Amino acid sequence: MAQLAANRPVPSTLQQRMDMADGVIVDMVMTASTTIYEGAFVGFVPGTGTIHPLVDNDCFAGIALEGKVSNATAGSTKCKVFICGFFQHAITSLVVADVGKVCFAVSGTSDSSIDITSDTLPAIGRIANFVSAGVGIIHMKVPGARSGAAGDATLGYDAVEL
Repeated sequence: MAQLAANRPVPSTLQQRMDMADGVIVDMVMTASTTIYEGAFVGFVPGTGTIHPLVDNDCFAGIALEGKVSNATAGSTKCKVFICGFFQHAITSLVVADVGKVCFAVSGTSDSSIDITSDTLPAIGRIANFVSAGVGIIHMKVPGARSGAAGDATLGYDAVEL
C-alpha cells in the first residue's frame, strides 16, 4: 500500500463538529524516521507501540490530523490522531445494502481509498450510514479491536418477542 506523499484535507471527519463525531484526538508516538501526512490513515505497531502510515497487515489506528516528520530517536515525536469516531469518505462500490459491513483500506493507493470486498487488508471500521452511491459514514474500529466478518451486516430486522 503506497502512503500519501503530501498533506491532504482530513477526509470529512466532521472536524468542524469533532465533539459530535464520537471520537477522540490522541497524541500517538511515531515510529522513528517516519513521515505521516495530514489526513493519512495510520497503522499501529503493537511491538513498538508506535504509529506509521498504514500498510498491508497493519492494525488501523486512526486518521492523522497533522503532518509530521519524526526524527531518528524512537518515541520522541508524537502525532495527533483522530480515533474511534465517525467520518465520511468515498467507499468503492458502496450501496445501501452495505450498511453494517466492515470496510478496508485499499492496497496500493496513495489517497487512503476504502472498499468492502477485502478480507485481508487492514480493517478500518464498519459502514454506519449510506450518504450516496460510493460515499458513506464509517464508524472507526477501536485501535487493536477485531472487526468481525467482512460480509456480515450488523443490522438486523428480526422481530424480538418482549
